[in-house]
Amino acid sequence: MLRCLNRVVVSLCLLAFCGLFFATEIHATEVRLDSVMHLFVQDYVEPKNSDAGPAFVAEVMHSAVQQEYIESEALRNAMNMALVDGRLDDYQKIVYEIEAFEKTSKYIHGILNREKILVKYFSKDFGFLSDIDSLQQTNIGWGYQGTNSVLFNVLESRIATGELEKSLKEIEDASDRAFINILLHAYVESKEKVSLLIEKYKNQLTKKEQLNYLVRKFWTKTDYDLDYYRAISMGVSLSTFLGKISDTTGTGFGGLLAFDMIRKNLFFEWLFTFQTNTIKGKDSLRIDDMNYFDFNLGYKILKKKYVHLYGFLNTGLGITDLACLGDSDGMRTCPDSPQQFYPIYGAGVVLDIFFTDVCKDHMGLRFRGGVKNIWADRVVQSSGFRLYASIELSIFEYKEKNFEFEYAGEQR
Repeated sequence: MLRCLNRVVVSLCLLAFCGLFFATEIHATEVRLDSVMHLFVQDYVEPKNSDAGPAFVAEVMHSAVQQEYIESEALRNAMNMALVDGRLDDYQKIVYEIEAFEKTSKYIHGILNREKILVKYFSKDFGFLSDIDSLQQTNIGWGYQGTNSVLFNVLESRIATGELEKSLKEIEDASDRAFINILLHAYVESKEKVSLLIEKYKNQLTKKEQLNYLVRKFWTKTDYDLDYYRAISMGVSLSTFLGKISDTTGTGFGGLLAFDMIRKNLFFEWLFTFQTNTIKGKDSLRIDDMNYFDFNLGYKILKKKYVHLYGFLNTGLGITDLACLGDSDGMRTCPDSPQQFYPIYGAGVVLDIFFTDVCKDHMGLRFRGGVKNIWADRVVQSSGFRLYASIELSIFEYKEKNFEFEYAGEQR
């Protein structure tokens, strides 16, 4: 019985020794001697406890994660050093090794999604960068926060020196070349600059899926809406009469206050105007013409950056009365002077001139000219037309809006 027991103990010791030797050999073959990992990987000690309890499982998982992290960091450091030193052949080999590592690792990524585009660029994998399906798997957003600083700094330097464009010249397809160029600029440039690049190269981006990808991911345009805005203007005017009323009434001055709404090319304007004209041969009399409900409906004839021109039709309600002026203080002294209400009709033009670029509250000068009727049979026993011109200070209130990308033709 004792002899049998001794044989069992000896067998168990031999089995334990062989198991330890076999585990060590397996671990040694996991890292090739010609790999850069051979310089960094530390020995991995298998747990001695064979009881697979929660503590044992946690210890094993922690050790596995730590081991993969060490391997991943070693490869990434070697990749960065090769790129900084300009050893691009070594860089490509290390990238291939990282990709092989990722196929077997369970917990740690060698290359993060937000870095993959840069890694592929420096390894000249232009096929990956021009393929939309491959890029969509990276699921990147704007700005690529947390990108490998070494990769980012080298790319930034290449963009600043113009080396980026030179490195892309070997790409034969013009659409792929423009697409990759914009894709890489998005790491460094602002949204506004990248959007301008997309607009600049949109005719070269003949592959619709590439242009759509760039527009969807990066393009944005926020600016002031020049089709829908409001304005207020105020100024002074000079007028004279045409027709029978010109026989008794001379030139005059006035003022106006106007509120505008512009809807694309349509021009809507409500005005309050006041004008006073002399009565020929009677220095103490004036004819006053007030338009409380004066409305213009116009259309934008010319639209340039600093010049807008509108033509309009005019309608409304006017009031004329006769003002008797005192010699001493120039104030109105005859409150019982006759008044006359009459409908207004006329036409004219409005010219807006700006001297600065568009901003939220944009100021400009407005020049207005036109003709409208005047009925004053009860006041001066005559009627006719008023020919007028004005100069005004205008303030335009714009709102910001998000614009849609303008594709070339039917391309979408």
